[in-house]
Amino acid sequence: YQLRNEAIHEELAEVTHSSESFLVTPGANDIDIELLNKVDRIIYENIENPNFNLKVLSEKLCLSQRQLRRKIKQSTGLSPKKYQQEIQLQLARELLEKQKCDCVKEVAMSVGIPHVTRFSQLYEDRFGKHPSTYFLTIVDKNIS
Repeated sequence: YQLRNEAIHEELAEVTHSSESFLVTPGANDIDIELLNKVDRIIYENIENPNFNLKVLSEKLCLSQRQLRRKIKQSTGLSPKKYQQEIQLQLARELLEKQKCDCVKEVAMSVGIPHVTRFSQLYEDRFGKHPSTYFLTIVDKNIS
């Protein structure tokens, strides 16, 4: 269990070291990109915290919630919640594809979504397949 957690944290570290936010809209200026990089870093630092929200994020950035909401929407086209959710789902996809977890619940908890049903629905809506299909593939390969 501890080794798995370490692997997940290593995966988080790899993702957080990327130089630029992956959701920046064309035409975003350097200041917007710098802010989004800070937002990304804070979200990744708090990824396993299901209570992390816009209020906490805005406090860490010393911006009002309204100002932060406006800047994220302007730079990405997404609300702060949707932006955070996209980061969580992208990380979940990496964890699933690299087989870093043993079950859907573990993936959901690793990305800060404590309700497995909700996580599965969000994942399926975003990527078009249920997260459990990754584990069915693993079982099929082991049987062959």
